[in-house]
Amino acid sequence: MNGDGNLVVADSCNHCIRLVTPQGQVSTLAGTGKKGYKDGNGTDAQFNEPFGVAVETNGNILVSDKLNHCIRKITPQGQVSTMAGSGKKGYQDGEGTDAQFNEPCGVAVDEAGRVVLADRANHRIRLITSQGQVSTLAGTGKGGLLEGEGTEAQFNRPTGLAVDRDGNVIVADTDNHCIRCMAYV
Repeated sequence: MNGDGNLVVADSCNHCIRLVTPQGQVSTLAGTGKKGYKDGNGTDAQFNEPFGVAVETNGNILVSDKLNHCIRKITPQGQVSTMAGSGKKGYQDGEGTDAQFNEPCGVAVDEAGRVVLADRANHRIRLITSQGQVSTLAGTGKGGLLEGEGTEAQFNRPTGLAVDRDGNVIVADTDNHCIRCMAYV
């Protein structure tokens, strides 16, 4: 939910971000309804199967733009920009648009304002700092089920995640058919 109490929805197959008011009124916040990759103002911007959404305390909406392989930001004024990811699938830690993802899905914001995301086809959990630095929290990059510390652990197409009040990341490890929990600082 955003600060106005509206439910924020990634309408994947319609390639847009929608708002649902408490009264049930639905409107399009961003996206043309046609797949593409374009930053811009509200309904001039384009997405390609947006999947996950999270709302920052400042009102910015973060979107995992799954098939554009990036994380997008929508300001409260409706301006869409690319926060992280080059727009090409791959795997690379780095700053902002120098980083690469492969089908980012679930996205959450922790209490420190860091962004945590499930990098689905890379079988990893990634972190974006408030300065835009992307790093890998967990996962070897190879699909599997292995407990362990950080990059020694294995996931198999993680799709959803959340950060709890204690700072634990709860992961829907989709192809392993389980829910996993990891602590990080």
